[in-house]
Amino acid sequence: MITFTRQFALRLRNLLRRIGLQGRSTYKSVPVLFLASEEGFHVRAVNNSTALEYHQPGPLPPAQFALPVEALAACEGKRESPVTIESTPEGRIAVSWEDRGLPQVRLYDNCRDQVLDGWPKRPERFSTNDYSLVEALQQAAGIVDRSPNYRAALDTVQLQGTTGSVVATDSRQALVIRGQFQFPWNDDVLVLPTDVFGFADFPRDVPVEIGAIETHVFVSIRPWTLYLSRVNDRKYPKVEEACPPHASVKTRVQIPDDDREFLSRSLRHLPGRDADDSAVTVDCNGNLAIR
Repeated sequence: MITFTRQFALRLRNLLRRIGLQGRSTYKSVPVLFLASEEGFHVRAVNNSTALEYHQPGPLPPAQFALPVEALAACEGKRESPVTIESTPEGRIAVSWEDRGLPQVRLYDNCRDQVLDGWPKRPERFSTNDYSLVEALQQAAGIVDRSPNYRAALDTVQLQGTTGSVVATDSRQALVIRGQFQFPWNDDVLVLPTDVFGFADFPRDVPVEIGAIETHVFVSIRPWTLYLSRVNDRKYPKVEEACPPHASVKTRVQIPDDDREFLSRSLRHLPGRDADDSAVTVDCNGNLAIR
């Protein structure tokens, strides 16, 4: 028997969706493996490119169940009330919880044969950063071009081992966060980002560990561990050449808070909003004008 909470089921399904392990259809979703052992409580989900793991240490009686994602959708909720998973005499899996005081039970087939046997190898070397790395990866994920590009890796985020920088571009805009992070490699690593870094329930007061193997980039925000797909067969543009260092910048513009809010509301109404590559001119000749 394994027990967790309805709120945990809600958070887990949210993460599965963000990382790309849950699709809009059952066909595109992966089964979720629940494990209890001397090492604690583990939850794992994996496909050919991405993996997610939860680990809460503490010895437990051994148990193992593999459930479809719809089991989480059925039992999830905002309360910390318990959800119990156990085997039935017929060999199925019973998921039990209470909803507004009424007992609920759903039966599922064990999906163990649908769980991929391969699990990404854990990196041998790690570097530790604070939560600002997660925030940087979230910003970078919002910049990349999600359309597959078989020449330039514009759908990836570049993690520069030598400079400690995070770089992203879609060929029209660029994000360069220079020299703030520690990476356990000397070259530049390309990783396919997901929306997982926007998950609001990641703890912010724990170290963020990062490492890499040939196929994956490993990010640990305990008790969660993410394995993201690494790209090795495409080149990345020299984005930093288009973003000069701060020391070489001749003109700086600081926009007050009120004007920033007005500008963010007004940009969508300017001419050219229907074209992704329409130019924006910032005129700093005496008075600031944006057109």
